[in-house]
Amino acid sequence: MSFRYSLNKVAFNLILENKKLVEGRLFKNSFKKIKVNDTICFFNNQLKKEIIIKVTYLNNYLSFKKMLESESINRVTPLAKNLDDALDIYKKFYTKKDEERFGVLAIGINLI
Repeated sequence: MSFRYSLNKVAFNLILENKKLVEGRLFKNSFKKIKVNDTICFFNNQLKKEIIIKVTYLNNYLSFKKMLESESINRVTPLAKNLDDALDIYKKFYTKKDEERFGVLAIGINLI
């Protein structure tokens, strides 16, 4: 199956440079349907570009903190200096309430 999602400019470029190897999202809506070997088209309207990745693995977590600790901060948020920096990135996009309600999905990605 194939999916299409937007990404911010920083995350988009980190994937393009093969520095970001895991995408973290809330485990809800169409993210519940993703399977290993599916493809995802990530796009960024500001850059007017898109990239295709293959899903290499999926892991579910109760929180972004647990995901970052298990998946390695460097693989999920390569520019973060530490766990607090990495968590601050996710706080910009998701509320603690939604994180607790839906849980978190770590998507292993491989640029194709």
